[in-house]
Amino acid sequence: MKRPLKQKEGEILHNGLTGEAIPGEERFIKRIPLDLFRRASEKSKAAVVTLGAIFYIAGMAKSNTFRLAPSQMDAAGAVPDVRKRGLRDLEKIGVIRFVEKGRGKAPTIKIVR
Repeated sequence: MKRPLKQKEGEILHNGLTGEAIPGEERFIKRIPLDLFRRASEKSKAAVVTLGAIFYIAGMAKSNTFRLAPSQMDAAGAVPDVRKRGLRDLEKIGVIRFVEKGRGKAPTIKIVR
């Protein structure tokens, strides 16, 4: 079995199993804990999509507290109507907490367990 290589300047990372290159934007994806995924999947499909987008953005931010820019959410697959329902559902089940929320502003959230 191949081991993942540490990236040196000018080298491309690969996944260590098949040798496929990992695109730069995929290197920041955080793992979603299974218990959070289960809770989101029991609530709604919108919660699952939003959870994936949130963990992607959290990986890029390298923090569990971050601002949710609409453009980042759209790029991660959580379009406005899905995002609204998903955020509401994730807050209800205790996966996220709004730190700062304002009309016309991107909310700041914190991932909680």
